[in-house]
Amino acid sequence: YLFSGSDDRTIRVWDIISRGISGARTFALVHTIQTGQPSGSDVLSLAEGNGTVYSGGSKKDSGTIRAWSLNNYAQVATMTGHKNSVYTMTYSNNKLISASADHTVRVWDGSNNTHLTTLTDHTDIVFTVIAHNNRIFSGSKDKSICVYDANTYALLRKIQTSHTVDITSLTVSNTGKLFSASSDKTIQVWETGRYSTKDCKEAGSFS
Repeated sequence: YLFSGSDDRTIRVWDIISRGISGARTFALVHTIQTGQPSGSDVLSLAEGNGTVYSGGSKKDSGTIRAWSLNNYAQVATMTGHKNSVYTMTYSNNKLISASADHTVRVWDGSNNTHLTTLTDHTDIVFTVIAHNNRIFSGSKDKSICVYDANTYALLRKIQTSHTVDITSLTVSNTGKLFSASSDKTIQVWETGRYSTKDCKEAGSFS
């Protein structure tokens, strides 16, 4: 399925029904979830895992995360703790990881949707978070990247990048390189190795 969230406070669930000769896909609407968020709030982020889709709300929704069963689309949990908009989420190894404008990253148990820990090493909005090989990477408006152990949640490295404004997106390639994208119109590439303090260094940048 494909999931989309909107400022109309709904989540839409789509199924791929055909693929044309050109490779273009056609989607059919399967269900519309009415989130019940307060007026003026948006569905800012979505993540899926373990038969559940999670929606992250905006500041007017007090940064609430809601969990929805994919069996019947009923709400199964309300997860509170963030104090501002939830900009991005990812699901990995039975954990939901959420990043917020409240400068924090929160980790949740995907089995029961309970809070596990809060990571507080950024000093501004956290726009992006990903998980890869037992590591959590977060990027922030403070122009830094934090690297955490996904099991102990220890901060392994806070990378002070040469980006001049917000870090808006992160990804790790299949060769182990970390890419950071920024509103400064550049992408920086990091040689990460084992993602330890000594192994992470800037490999280059391009715009």
